[in-house]
Amino acid sequence: MHKCGSIFIDRQFKYWLRGLIGEANYQLLDPNARHNKIGSHSTEGQAMRTLMKDFETLKKTFSKDTENMHMELPYPLDNLNIPGRVYGGEITITK
Repeated sequence: MHKCGSIFIDRQFKYWLRGLIGEANYQLLDPNARHNKIGSHSTEGQAMRTLMKDFETLKKTFSKDTENMHMELPYPLDNLNIPGRVYGGEITITK
């Protein structure tokens, strides 16, 4: 995967995540991000860096045959529940 493609995927993942968990929860993961501005890796909070490291692992295993992928949100969202979206801090990246 090319670095510029990977950066695009990361940015789109963050936009998707923000919509999935809501602005207030997203700010808990990445307090430096404001509204629609998605910052670079260097400005990410610790929780967001942890999440993006896990996402990087999932990206490397992705293929056309990949099924839904599951990720655990880091603290402080590790027990988050949003009906139809997040269960016990776990999100699903659908196929």
